Formats: sequence, structure tokens, C-alpha cells
Amino acid sequence: MKPLVKILPIVLPFATRWVERNERKILIDGDPLSEEQFATAVLMGVGSPEKVRVLKVALIPTPGGFSTCWAAKASGLFSCNTAGMSLRYGILIREEFSRDPFLLAHELVHTAQYERLGGIKNFLEAYLRECLLIGYPEAPMEQEAILKAQELRNHKLHKSVASLDNFCQDVCRTMNNPLDSHFGLPVFGNTRTRVAARHALITSDGWVPSYYQGAEGATVVIHISPAMGAGFTQFRVNWESGGSLPLSNTPGVERVLYVLQGRLTLAGAVNASLEAGGYAFLPPDTSTKITAEAGSEVTAFEKRFEDGTGMPSAFSGNVSNVESLPFLGNPNALLQALLPDDPHFDMAVNVFTYQPGTTLPFVETHIMEHGLLMLSGQGVYRLEDSWYPVRKGDVIWMAPYCPQWFVAMGDEPASYLYYKNVNRHPVLA
Repeated sequence: MKPLVKILPIVLPFATRWVERNERKILIDGDPLSEEQFATAVLMGVGSPEKVRVLKVALIPTPGGFSTCWAAKASGLFSCNTAGMSLRYGILIREEFSRDPFLLAHELVHTAQYERLGGIKNFLEAYLRECLLIGYPEAPMEQEAILKAQELRNHKLHKSVASLDNFCQDVCRTMNNPLDSHFGLPVFGNTRTRVAARHALITSDGWVPSYYQGAEGATVVIHISPAMGAGFTQFRVNWESGGSLPLSNTPGVERVLYVLQGRLTLAGAVNASLEAGGYAFLPPDTSTKITAEAGSEVTAFEKRFEDGTGMPSAFSGNVSNVESLPFLGNPNALLQALLPDDPHFDMAVNVFTYQPGTTLPFVETHIMEHGLLMLSGQGVYRLEDSWYPVRKGDVIWMAPYCPQWFVAMGDEPASYLYYKNVNRHPVLA
């Protein structure tokens, strides 16, 4: 196969134009995904499943142009038996295979690859190079599609798809209803908020102000607390017309503040002026007074400090000055650690940013508890066996060992701020 790769620069422009032309046709003539197909697309890693259209055809058309057709056939990529083909968001399926969910899942993996690689030309260059060098179906990108569809067939994922009735209804309603300004609340008496024994999604339609001693001109909403089984508290403060909030010396309690908008002045454990993206760590057994300009908003995390190797020091900063590091080597998933990686600290607060279509690489299950605030964008969060559409402003609680996974969806990056407990042995805590 290696000599064939020399023709790739000749083939690529023709192949790209052929895919672009046929994708446009499918997007006009094809059908949108059904609810179950939409859920499958999310599981396969598609970032914008609402864009996908499927067109049933008697035969898959031959890739256009002599050189393109010859390369496809020579590599084994195309034959008269080809049952399906993904042209980014346009998918062709032969009519006799149109009821096969696993064939569609296979093609949806390729759609996710188009997104991941940044478009049609980039995908075709990588995919055709692999097929011409290694052969079809041994090429790694083809193997990825085969293995993910096989996992679905083996019920590793299919069981989840079958149980996604509520997820399908919520996602399809929220993503496909432009007339609904409340993100999926077409009728009164409905909400996306879900509170379970070991996880919760808390959305802004149900927020209720809470009492906070000494607050002046401030509205405080306590999202997560020990009352629901959490080992920490997460709350939001909004100053519509300016005011103040004293964070008193509660013995043993440490805090992290993150400014969502506006400007805060801190006096006490930290003396600083913080703007949007600014943050501060306030050690236990200290007091700080917040004075805020009108329109300022802050999210805070509080927990009881677990002493290990000594007391951490107070400090402040801004997320714009924090290095973004690829998560597990993925440049499309960037992690910013706001607190030092230091055993003195028993908590971490990070900002995680995903490009559209990017996912957590696996379903995480660990001892750490999380409190999370969606800062921007939208996506789907898996919590235990439930799947939730989420967007900017949503709050999530995850208990220890709650299986969790996320995919960013839509046209813009998704980011969230999250807390976790770290650096302490559970037996000694």
C-alpha cells in the first residue's frame, strides 16, 4: 500500500470537493436523527448531533473523479458492497441496512472524527493516508469506528442507549426548540433540575435565595451543602446594586472565591481587587470582607480543612494568568489548576475547557467529590446511569465514586469550574 500514498496530494482536492458537494445534498434531502439515534451520536462522541442528516440510498455513490475512485477501490475503502458512508454531517446508508443501529453508530464515529480533526479536508487527509499506508479496515481511524460500534453491539453502551428515554426527550427538546428561551422548558411546572442520592443537576429556573449572615445588598443562593450529603458547600453571591459580604472566621473552614463578573475588593486574609476570572484562596481560621460593585457575581466553595502537612497560605490570582495544560495529552481539552499542586492543600479548584466534540476520555469513577459550575457553552453530562443536557450557569454535584463523563456540544467551547477534595488519605481523614 505504501506506494499508493504518493498519489494522496493529487487525490485530496478532488475527494474534498466530492465530500463537500455530497454533504450539502444530504443535508437538504436527508432525515434528522431520531431520539435514540441522537443519543447514540452523543455516545459515539459527536459534538453537534443536531446537524447530522441521514439519507437512505439504493447504492452508495462511487467517489467522484478517476483518481479518487481508483484510490478508494485500491485501498479497499470502497466497493459495490459498501453499506454506509459518513460525509461529515451527511451520512449515506443503503436502504437494506437502514434499520441497523450499529452501522449508523459506526458512521457516527467517523462524524466525530471529522469534528475532532477540524473539518473535511483534515479528516480525509488523515483517513486516506492511513488506508493507503496500512490498508482498510486495519487503519486506526477505521478500527476506532469498528470497535466503538462493536461495544454498542455487545451492550457495553447499548444498555445505556436503551435507558435514555428522558435524556433523548430533554436533549432533543432543548437543542431543537429555538422558540424556547428557557432551554427546554416548554411548559410550566417542568424543570431540568434533578436531585438524586449521589448526584444533582441544579438549574437556574429553581434557584431560591438563602440567608447569609451579614450580607448587605447581596443575593445568596446555596447550591450544594451537607444538607444533601455533600462534604462541602458551594454558593453564589450576586450584588445587583453593590454591597458587601463578611466571610467570618468560622473555625476550621477554608474558602475559594471565583469572580464571574464585576469587581470585588477583598480585605482581610487577602487584600486584593478581583475582576472577572479573578480568584482567591482564604485559609481556615481567617476573616475576609468582600465589597462589590453593582452587577458583581461570585461563586464560592467552602469546606472544613483537614490538616496534613501544615496550613496553606492565602493568595489571589486570575485565570488568565494560569497555564492551560492538555488533559492526558489532548490539546482540545485544557485544564487550568487555580490552586498549587501542594500537599498543604486538601482541595483543588480547576477550570476545564473543551473544544466542541471533545469528551472526557473515559467514564471516571473515583474517591474525589465534585462541585461544578458551567462557565460557558453546552454539552451532555453523564452522572451514574443518567444523561443530562447542561449549559452555562448549571450547577452539578457528584458524590465520591459517582461515574461521570462529559461531551462538549454545539458551536463554541464548553468550560466549567469545579472543586474536588485532594491530598488526604481516606482512612486518616
